[in-house]
Amino acid sequence: MFVFETCVFILFLGSVCIWSLVRESLEERRYQQAADQLSNVVNSFYGRPIEEAKSSFGPPFEEVAGHSGRSLYIWKSPPAPNLPRFNRVAIVTLTADQDGMIRDAEWHRW
Repeated sequence: MFVFETCVFILFLGSVCIWSLVRESLEERRYQQAADQLSNVVNSFYGRPIEEAKSSFGPPFEEVAGHSGRSLYIWKSPPAPNLPRFNRVAIVTLTADQDGMIRDAEWHRW
């Protein structure tokens, strides 16, 4: 009986470990797909009007006008509904020149 219980315990422990590894792998794949998607979208905004980003992402979380005429636009996910969901906060920052054209675009995850 002891051998049977030991075998069942080892099988159960092994299946829990395998399930955990598979779940972690799937979560990492989902994160990578969302990160690739967000990178493609953010990189596509270079040289385009800021209004396109506003219509795509929704209203920015924060908008800061600089003294040189440049403006910084910040979106956070959450609460921005149009950004991909991550298990942490994702922040998109776009910098537009005085003509309203995007000159710098990047995103980070915290």
